[in-house]
Parts: sequence; structure tokens; C-alpha cells
Amino acid sequence: MISASFGAVPGLLPAFLLLTALAVPPVWYVARLRGRPVAARVLFTAGVAGVVSVTLLPGSGSSGQGAVCDTGSPFAVLTTWSTGVLLNVALFAPAPFFAVLAFRRPLTVAASAALASGLVELLQAESDTGRACSLTDVGANTVGALLGAAAGALWLWRGKGVRRSAPRAGPDAVWGLGIAVVGFLALAGIFRGSVSGYDAGAADHERRAVLRASAGADDWITAAAVDIFGADVRIRQTQTVRSGDRLHLEIFTDRGELTGWWPDRTLERGVAHDSGADAGSMTEEQARAVSERFTRRWFPREAGGGGGTSRTRGDSADRIHRFTYRSTDGTATRTRLEVTVGGAGRIVGFRYLS
Repeated sequence: MISASFGAVPGLLPAFLLLTALAVPPVWYVARLRGRPVAARVLFTAGVAGVVSVTLLPGSGSSGQGAVCDTGSPFAVLTTWSTGVLLNVALFAPAPFFAVLAFRRPLTVAASAALASGLVELLQAESDTGRACSLTDVGANTVGALLGAAAGALWLWRGKGVRRSAPRAGPDAVWGLGIAVVGFLALAGIFRGSVSGYDAGAADHERRAVLRASAGADDWITAAAVDIFGADVRIRQTQTVRSGDRLHLEIFTDRGELTGWWPDRTLERGVAHDSGADAGSMTEEQARAVSERFTRRWFPREAGGGGGTSRTRGDSADRIHRFTYRSTDGTATRTRLEVTVGGAGRIVGFRYLS
């Protein structure tokens, strides 16, 4: 969240200075008027202004997806200490630290700051101002808030004189527990009812799995297109769709299209563009030799079944030959392969027949 904010939020520093300038004078005046510690309250106010500036100012664009949030585990922060996580922790630590010094309620401050971290992410999701909502950020923000509150408590109770003026822990614990429980239930209910969740970590894992599985797939389907359509074929587009543990591949060229499966390395269907351009007078035996070379190269299971039945259509000037081969292992659900050879000796199509 924060590492992206510095580049994505225009005017971040001026906004922080403006918020601080507007909020600090009233806080300073009230603290002086009531005889409260001034410095701690002023610094707490500046810390809150920093959090608001970094987390709630509109970003450079809207996601256009409505109220969405990455619902990956917030505890990932405990194992992934990236730069972004550390920045989130650092952002949320100062305000609770100075709040404990100002109000002398460490448990109440810790619970309130943790609740505020969740509220920030909820506002980011609901406002759709180009800011990303993430439960991982909630975890990082909460860690920062707890560290800040703990540091404030240690500072508060470091001397005997301060200890004597510190309040009893009972009311602080009751307030802290109440805020934590009620706040968690309220935020969880709102998130559940109005925010659509997705797991960015799982999606990233899926993308990585597809990339690992597709290593070599493009090279294989491209080699098939070159072998079938010619060395000077031009590749226009390839498409990959995951289906379970396999990838369905489709390649579009200036001469035709192919589909196949990876990592099976099996072609499924192919069709040549402008098959009429293959006009010629190739005999059936010549066409059979072309078909059998192709079948042995790309469909060895079917090629083992024998020469295949043939059909010839058209006159000597516009002749095509179709050869049908059967699978030899008896287990394939698609048992017949049809290969079409043009009159000029080019493979103009192939497909499995049900």
C-alpha cells in the first residue's frame, strides 16, 4: 500500500503538511488550555495526519471494480518482511506511541489503532479511489500499531514518578478489550456484507504455475506450425488456457491454425487457410506417402494402426485426399484421425473424429 502511494498519489507531501497545519493548532490550544502534555498530543496529531495522507488520499486512478479487497491471510506479514510491509509497520507505529504518552491508556490505544488499520482498508475498498485494500496490509498496520503502543508503554513506565501518575490497568484493559471485540465484529460484518474478496496470493500462485507449466509449450506449438505450414510461416498469435494440469494451446498463423495439448505434446486439430491454392494432380499413392510421414511425425499412436482408409475428391486439377487412421491402444476416447492432403502435396487439415 505505502510503497505504491509515494508514486501513485500526487501531492502527498503538500497534503500531509496541510493536514498537519490545520489539525495541530487546535490540539495545541486545547492541550495548553487544559494543562495536558502538549508535545505528545501535537506529535500524535501529526502521526494521524501522516496515516490519513498516505492511506486515504485518492490515487492516480480508479480500479473500476467496486468494493474489492485482497483477502489473503493477514498473518503473511509474519513471514514476508518486504519493503512494503516494513513501510506499513513504520507508518502506523508513531501515532500509537505518542497516543500512549498523551492519554496513558496503552491497551485502549493499541486496540483503537488496530481497529483504525482495518477501517483504513475498508475505506480504501469502499471508496474505489485507486487505493488497494488488502488484509495483509491490515496485518502489517496492526503490527506497527502494537509495536508503537508497546514502545509508548515502556517509555511511559520507565521512571518511578511516571509510574505513580499512571492510571490503573483495569479500566484500560476493559476499554481495550471492548474496542477490540466490538470493532472486530463490526468490521468483519461490514466486510462480509459489502466487499467482494479475492486472494491475490492464490491468483499469483496460479499465474506462476501456468508459467512453469507452459515452459516449452510455445516452442513446441510453434515448431509444429513451422513443420506443417512451412519454414517461412508467420506467427500472428498464440493462446494458452489452463485445464486442470494441462494447457490447451492454439496458434494462429498467416497460413492456418493449430490446436494442441501440453505437456502431452499432442496436436488436436489443424486447418490451412486457402486450401484451394493447393490445386494439383498428386496421385493417391503420393498423397498417402505425405499423410503417413505427417502421421508418423505427429501422431505415432495412430500411425501404428496401418495405412489408413482413403477418400479422394475433385478432378485432377482440384484434388484433395482424405486419410483416416485408427488408434492402436484402444483406450483413446477419440479413435479416428482424419488427415487431408491437398493436390499439391500440402497438409491442409487434420482433426479427430468422434
